[in-house]
Amino acid sequence: MMENRPLVTVVMPAYNHEKFVVNAILSVQNQTYDNIELIVINDGSKDKTEDIIHRFKDSSEKAFQFISRPNKGLSTTLSEGLSYANGKYFFYVASDDMIYPYYIEIMVDIFEKYSDDVGLLVSEVTTNYGFINKADLKQSFPEKFEIIWKALSQNKFIIETEANENKAEVLFRCNLEYSLYVNVLKEAGITAIEEARRIDNLLKDNIYNGICDLVKPEIINKTEPYEALEDFLLMKKGCLGPSLFFRTDAIKDVGGFNKDLALEDNYIVFELTLKYKVGFVHEKMIFYRHHDSNTAKSSAIKIGEAAIETLDIFFKKHAQFNGSKLRKEAYSTLYFWLSWRHFNLGNYRNSLKYWFITVRCSPKQLLSKSMLNIFILALFRRERWIKRKLVGEDVLVK
Repeated sequence: MMENRPLVTVVMPAYNHEKFVVNAILSVQNQTYDNIELIVINDGSKDKTEDIIHRFKDSSEKAFQFISRPNKGLSTTLSEGLSYANGKYFFYVASDDMIYPYYIEIMVDIFEKYSDDVGLLVSEVTTNYGFINKADLKQSFPEKFEIIWKALSQNKFIIETEANENKAEVLFRCNLEYSLYVNVLKEAGITAIEEARRIDNLLKDNIYNGICDLVKPEIINKTEPYEALEDFLLMKKGCLGPSLFFRTDAIKDVGGFNKDLALEDNYIVFELTLKYKVGFVHEKMIFYRHHDSNTAKSSAIKIGEAAIETLDIFFKKHAQFNGSKLRKEAYSTLYFWLSWRHFNLGNYRNSLKYWFITVRCSPKQLLSKSMLNIFILALFRRERWIKRKLVGEDVLVK
């Protein structure tokens, strides 16, 4: 794709992911881009993560740096990884996530086309995988069934989660134009978009719209400094770690990762948008795995509270936002998210607490249908919760 292939540093913080860490490392090693420096840091795992990485490293055909030491937390781990980085570009991926095989090649290609005033590219994320049942495929493609099934079942992007010969599991669903289409459908002789769309429709539990809505990675929305800040502060755009692909000198220029903050990705993105342009790449190239011990899933409330701390520190540092509309809306958006999150967890009292804080930050939120719905439902369910507790019934909090 490019003659000049600059070095890319990939840092992988590993913590208690014995079931997933090998696949995470392989997703980096199996990139179509070959000039990669992979640094895996075991952050004091209490399970067998360290032993598994050691054994894999000994047998791996591709070398990577492995560091293991006591637990210091994610932000400190990323700061440590950044201090070792020699690459022109930098990103990090958790040891339970995976990246799409062309991810690095596409992101480097886009970066190399733009000037040094672009400090960050942000891709999209898929949070699950789909599968295709053998019977469904045979019914939909009776003539091409055998060749399609062979291509799918031999697809290197399959997640080995279930030993089921009647189901082909496809990791990067809805990336037909690149991963599934290029590497599977073409092998199966599927070149017409109508047939590709039919294959896409067979991917079960498909929360995205599929091939028709994809935008080629070469087409990006590039913002000026400050323009992207509002999108991030008001949660119009996400700051999910592995979707952030940095120019290394840019991330170091703004001070690197803040070791005192839990939400290292939010803060560094806020800082970068003040000095550099940001490119949004409209393609899902990250597989964000959901599982029982997933941090974002199990600690959602703590993450929300850490986000408030992040805003506090950011706005304290940048006095130009004092009294600004953006500052008020940023807090209001975050408090509303916390109200909604507590509501979904069944914590109705806290939901109402953050609901009132949201209104205090931004009274116009009262006009929001979502705000009114949460208030009425949380109030009603809280009263029901209190009555059940008074009569000694079990109170289920999801």
